Amino acid sequence: MWEFYLASSELAFRYGGLMVFQAQLAPQLDSVPLTRDYVYEREREGARIGTRRRLTSVKREAQA
Repeated sequence: MWEFYLASSELAFRYGGLMVFQAQLAPQLDSVPLTRDYVYEREREGARIGTRRRLTSVKREAQA
């Protein structure tokens, strides 16, 4: 059943016009930025840190 759900979701996104929206609610309009760029910047930074950690662990394994 799970595979059927995933396959039907993929088809709906590709051909059926299905979309995903995100909403960010805040008590005041100026308490959060108007765009979500800050989220993407944190994800990029996290990816860079993760890549450095992986490379460091690979180097350690190669030296051992």
